[in-house]
Amino acid sequence: MDDDAYPYEDHEDELDDEDYHHHGDDDMAEPPLPEPPSAAEHAALEARLQAAQDKLEALQAEALNIQRYHLGAANYDFGPNNVFLALAGRCIKDQGKRWIYEACFFDKAVQSEPHAPKNRVSLGNWHGFNSDYTQAYFTDGDPCPGDLPRRSLTVNLVCDDKEHMHGGEEPSTCIYRTNLSTPIACKEADLIKAEQELQQLERHEAEIRSQIAAAEAARRDVSKTEL
Repeated sequence: MDDDAYPYEDHEDELDDEDYHHHGDDDMAEPPLPEPPSAAEHAALEARLQAAQDKLEALQAEALNIQRYHLGAANYDFGPNNVFLALAGRCIKDQGKRWIYEACFFDKAVQSEPHAPKNRVSLGNWHGFNSDYTQAYFTDGDPCPGDLPRRSLTVNLVCDDKEHMHGGEEPSTCIYRTNLSTPIACKEADLIKAEQELQQLERHEAEIRSQIAAAEAARRDVSKTEL
């Protein structure tokens, strides 16, 4: 049979081969790479990651506090009716201009510099309260120069309606002192006294309001008389 009898056969085969290879290349091509995140998206991802890490650390600290203080409460003196249990596992700072005093109740205390927070000095480990729970002690901190006792911190507990630590000082070498004002330190007598003072202020305010009302009424009477 003459090859020229089917003039298009070879050409169609060539097309089929080209078409096969062409589509094959498309099928084997790698998918396009995703666009890299923008700076804003990257910052948002970093913020979400940091928030997740902070939450995890908080949960771990809470679990540790439960195990250490609540389940092991027999090993600690939390004061009358466990009133100072609310301070367990917390670190409260006295943010002074020259020094920062940080007391972590039932754990440890440190001193640092505001502009160099990693430059820390141990002021001792938790030692306990005095007999009437007006002071808390941290003892056996970092060594002091010479033959002086190791560093220590005394926290004076002051009854107040707001919590804040203040008045940090070093009255003698390596002996430190600060004050924690907190409602937790208020005893029943303090609460009774505060209630009495509040009632006295309310009575005084009522008297002043009465005097103002009387003066206003007298002024209106004078105005009417003049008319």
